[in-house]
Amino acid sequence: MKVHIIVMVILLTTYGTSAKSMKDIRNLWKAAAMPALEHCTSQALVDPRVVEEFFEHGRMPNDPAWKCYLKCVGLELGTLSPTGEINAQKAVEIFKHVDVALVEKCDPKDEPDLCEKTFQALNCGLNELSSQYLSE
Repeated sequence: MKVHIIVMVILLTTYGTSAKSMKDIRNLWKAAAMPALEHCTSQALVDPRVVEEFFEHGRMPNDPAWKCYLKCVGLELGTLSPTGEINAQKAVEIFKHVDVALVEKCDPKDEPDLCEKTFQALNCGLNELSSQYLSE
């Protein structure tokens, strides 16, 4: 009986903390980005419902305010420099299920607009990860 309980605890711990779906990943990212969310929502003048729709359903609207919200989050968390370099190591430290290879693959290096650059990078990353995880 004790062995069964120990095995059950190990399974729950292991599978309870690992992402099974893209929604799980977005929830982990939301928690990691929490220090910047409120500030960036007001700074970019993005509708808070747009932000929530992303974390709940993965919706990425082609909206300038949403794109600049993403830029603000990147700047606040240190994953994006003011000159447009993406800090791959910082992104890996902050965002679960992101690795250096993914960041490098999805970095639109030639994009001069930082709002657009951040949007493209995130969109690429989501597309890459969605091939590995359930959509919801």
